[in-house]
Parts: sequence; structure tokens; C-alpha cells
Amino acid sequence: MAQAGSGERFTLANLIIAIAAFAVLFTGATTFARSWLDSASSNASAYSTAIEREGEIRRTNLAQIARCETPLGTTVRFTFANTGQASLHSFADWDLTVFYKSGSGQEARRLTYTDDTSPSANQWTVSQITQPNGQAEVVERDIINTGEEATVIVELSPGAWADAANK
Repeated sequence: MAQAGSGERFTLANLIIAIAAFAVLFTGATTFARSWLDSASSNASAYSTAIEREGEIRRTNLAQIARCETPLGTTVRFTFANTGQASLHSFADWDLTVFYKSGSGQEARRLTYTDDTSPSANQWTVSQITQPNGQAEVVERDIINTGEEATVIVELSPGAWADAANK
């Protein structure tokens, strides 16, 4: 009888161990599946955002209208037209990089945007947005819609020399 009783305990112990092992494996599998699904969802969201941004970039196009270069000048004005399909806004998020020749040699600078009408050294601002009919924009003052032109004022330090390498 002792043998039969110990066999029952052994079977019961094995059953408890098997249930515990199954619970651990099941918990691990569901945790792995959840993290994989969360990761896939995050990747899909990032891909969707990238596709949307790429479409916006493809619909954006600028055409330079006028550029003013002054020898040894610190203020540069230029005008561009929005010839793309997307409206342009959020100037503080833009990157404006200039390459120019100064008295000390070739310069390359990333300029920061300012809302001030008179930018400080190495800053830029949109001074005016003009509608296709030539009148100043009054409704959406901080948005350059298709067909509108924008005049930009750039303050450089050190100042730029008139040179074909300026961009």
C-alpha cells in the first residue's frame, strides 16, 4: 500500500508542477505576443507618419523670385513663391541654412527663426506675405498659401560679401 500511496502523491506533485509550468509558459507567451503587437503597432504608426510627411514634402515647392546681395552687408532680403500644392506655415520648425563668403572666408550657418520684424545676428524672419494679386496677406498672416510670395529678412554675422558662392 505504501507504494500505491506514494505513487498517488508523485502523480499529484507532477500535476501541480505541470500546471505551474504551463501557467509560466502561457504568461510568457502572452507577454511576448502583447509586446510584439505593441511594437508592430508602433512601427505601423511611424510608417504612416513617414508616408504622410513624404507626401507633404512632394506637394511642397518653392521658387526664388528675387535676391538682394550687398557687398559687406549683414542684411539679406529675398523673396520666394509657394509654387507647390501645400500651404507653408510653422516657420519656427523650418531650417534655414546659409552658405556665403565673408571677410574671414567661407561661412556655413544654420539660422534661427524669430517673430521680431528686425532679426538679430544669425536670425531670420518672414517680413511680408503677398497674395497672387500683389496685396499683402491679411487673413492668414503666418501661412504662405499656394501662389503667394514671402519676403524673408536674414541678419548675418559676419556680413556677406557679394559672391556667386552665396546660397
